[in-house]
Amino acid sequence: MIDTGFYIGLGYANTTVDLEDFDDFGESIPQFGVRAGYMFTDNFRIDLTGAVVGDASEDNVSVEVGMLALSGIASLSLGNNFDLYAKLGAARVNASASLLGLELSDQSSTELFWGI
Repeated sequence: MIDTGFYIGLGYANTTVDLEDFDDFGESIPQFGVRAGYMFTDNFRIDLTGAVVGDASEDNVSVEVGMLALSGIASLSLGNNFDLYAKLGAARVNASASLLGLELSDQSSTELFWGI
């Protein structure tokens, strides 16, 4: 039996950025994240995840990436140590690039995601 209620957690992600106009830029951006959610039952919860903005610089090019996601998660227990779960949500991703302090690109998009 899993306890229900609020939960919080920490996470780590590593985003690889490839800029079309700068062939030499291929940096990985480490990001730390915070997540919080509410488990309504043993089988259903909502989850809010935010990745703290990470940045990388190479040859006077700087890139920053951040993300905020909201998802619903349904799970089915397969014993004491395993769960099968499905996740469906939407994420808002912000990315910006600059060269010597001049803005090259500043883009945001909202993307649907899912996983099993």
